Amino acid sequence: MKKLLLLLAGLLFAVLPSKAQTSYVVSSTGITRGEDLTSGDYLIYVIPDGTKTPGYVHYSTTGVSGRYYLTYPLNISSGIVSDPMYIWTVTKTPQNNFEVVLKSDPTKFWIDDVKWGQNMTGSQNKAVLITEDSEQGIKFRPAEEMKDNSNTTLATNTYMNCNGPIGENNAYTSLSYWGGSNGAATFIFYKVTETEASEFPFVLSDAPTSSSFAENTYWYYLTLRNKYAAYEEGKDSTPKDHIPLKSQNPNSYGSFWAFVKTESGAIEIYNAATGPKKVLASDAPEVNGTGTGGDKTKPTMIDKNELGTKTGAWSIKVGNDNTFYLKREGQTEDYYLNERSGTLAFWSNSLSKDDGGSQFSVSRVDISQLINSASKAQKTATGAVGALTKDWYDKFTVALNQMNAEGLAEALKIRDLTGTTIQFDASKYYRLQNVKFGGIFGINPESMSLKKETAMDPSNANLLFKFEEGANGNVKIYHPNAKLYVGTAGEGGSVPLKEASEASEYTKLDWGTGNFGFKDASNLDIVQLGKNGDIALYRNSDGAGKGGDHAWYLIPAEEIDVNITAAGYATVNYPFAVQLPEDESISAYIGTVISNDNSKLLLKKISNGLIPANTPVVLEGVKGETKTYTLTIVTDNASTNPKENVLKGTLLPEAISETFVLGTNNGNVGFYKLSDTDNTVGANKAYLPKSALPTLPAGVRGVTFSFDDNSGETTGIEDATINLAEEEFYDLQGRRVMNPTKGIYVTKSGKKVLFTK
Repeated sequence: MKKLLLLLAGLLFAVLPSKAQTSYVVSSTGITRGEDLTSGDYLIYVIPDGTKTPGYVHYSTTGVSGRYYLTYPLNISSGIVSDPMYIWTVTKTPQNNFEVVLKSDPTKFWIDDVKWGQNMTGSQNKAVLITEDSEQGIKFRPAEEMKDNSNTTLATNTYMNCNGPIGENNAYTSLSYWGGSNGAATFIFYKVTETEASEFPFVLSDAPTSSSFAENTYWYYLTLRNKYAAYEEGKDSTPKDHIPLKSQNPNSYGSFWAFVKTESGAIEIYNAATGPKKVLASDAPEVNGTGTGGDKTKPTMIDKNELGTKTGAWSIKVGNDNTFYLKREGQTEDYYLNERSGTLAFWSNSLSKDDGGSQFSVSRVDISQLINSASKAQKTATGAVGALTKDWYDKFTVALNQMNAEGLAEALKIRDLTGTTIQFDASKYYRLQNVKFGGIFGINPESMSLKKETAMDPSNANLLFKFEEGANGNVKIYHPNAKLYVGTAGEGGSVPLKEASEASEYTKLDWGTGNFGFKDASNLDIVQLGKNGDIALYRNSDGAGKGGDHAWYLIPAEEIDVNITAAGYATVNYPFAVQLPEDESISAYIGTVISNDNSKLLLKKISNGLIPANTPVVLEGVKGETKTYTLTIVTDNASTNPKENVLKGTLLPEAISETFVLGTNNGNVGFYKLSDTDNTVGANKAYLPKSALPTLPAGVRGVTFSFDDNSGETTGIEDATINLAEEEFYDLQGRRVMNPTKGIYVTKSGKKVLFTK
């Protein structure tokens, strides 16, 4: 059963009502599927389509009186709603449709309203609604036909929608029916139960069983001196399983606390990470001879069946502003829990019962937001350094899918404690992607600067970088294709590529869940937003430079793709070694000259499918089918380009004269001569320089090749190494051509020749 846990972003915590009144405790689980929605009382959260702000459905009595609207924010006190205008009764009909009325006044109900101006009076038709599930929640459309102002029957795909903000200060968003499913609002329903005002500044949870927490369990952050208490597993230190206090909310697996009242009236305190069997417990505080101290006694999470001399129940004294003090149940002396040396411990002096160091407060945990944010953070950082490995990500997802605090705690433990993340490895190559905008580290070959690429192209070797160790743990960022290093520039300036002597050293900042920043000696961060599409250096206004367009994912580049057309051939030249697929679906060849004939090219197959770094080759794939092949990058291979290889290669685009490149024309594959005016060879390509075939006659436009496999197979132009001046040329229709231009021609002797200009 798919459910979303309670309390999405935007909930505010107000002071508890000072006098008893009927209020509503909100369920910790939100219903997001129509099949799970049953008759009952609910608080209803709405997520509009587009940029409108989410909020809660309420009945308006002022300003825009007489209608139901979306409003924000809702003042909620520790999970308790005291305004009856937000509480709705849902009734499921025998046809499995739904009606919604205001709990405090059944004459006010959701209506079939397409006129955007009608109120909830009895003269209007009560809406009978059909549910439709979506990824975020439930969508609604009317079960009965509706008519607009001109009495025209609307299409059946009319859905409940959120219109634009209205009212004073745009405080409300109107709900009506309009458009199709893509523009519909989605709804999440939270069951509510009536309650009296609590005697404590938190909602008490139902008692757990030995195997699970109760359905009505309410989780809180527990703070002391504005520091967050978070359970941590003890190692070999004493005390074991201590409770440290963090100055910032750790949102860790041990951050979630719940309070249960025992039959004797004492309070038991549970942690989601330690489960329903353990409670916060402590021995009697150790004090010195003057009756003060106790700071050496620290509470721990103990199994209730193994307490021994420890006490796992607490008495609570409520202080001012919804704060409270904790003392061991039955302890007569004024020894209260306090912050001592960064952990929970006891303290006693003449003012201990009112000491600010013992003054606790709570804030409700937004479990659903944490689940969504933890899932999103891992999903968007998939494959990056600092994100979970695939196997652990699967376990992390299973834990989150429990959709409760225990599952969240288990998932965060996987994320934080077990060493399950992808580790940085300086021997590997990396692609760098901006966290905020998705742009990729690339290079501008014309200016030799970092340039933003819009797509993560797995076949583009220009997107690969390597990190070299610098001084004091800093790194130098190397671009193997350019054979240059990332330099530095003034604020707002494009980040240049420099020779090794001018390489800049960057501090690699780990900002968590795959987020990394790079700061130069001037405290400027590498960011995506630069001039003319370049990547630039900027300083964050807060001086920290954390997150946003300053943050990058480091994605290990363990593979590179190559695309081969239906012709079946391509060329590559990489600055690193690559291994061909094990299924032998693709072969690689170096170029040699045929023995005793320095005018013809022989392709020699590379053994073991391992192409050394800087080795230009011809790749042969499946003919007649355009395919993408994935090659494995090998970082520890020291083999070199065979000396007999006459092919040359590029790393960046390069203009080269007197050269031939692999191509096809009308199904004929071969090496064709580039023109003198358009002679740029693309990045990471192999080419055949004319000098490689010293006896090649002048004026030849194409070169055939054969394979060194004793098959005698030839491809492309059968024999292009001929004396052009002595031949007559005919087009493919058999007409003689006196001055051939670009294209394929047949000679009088029956040979095919390609002219490139």
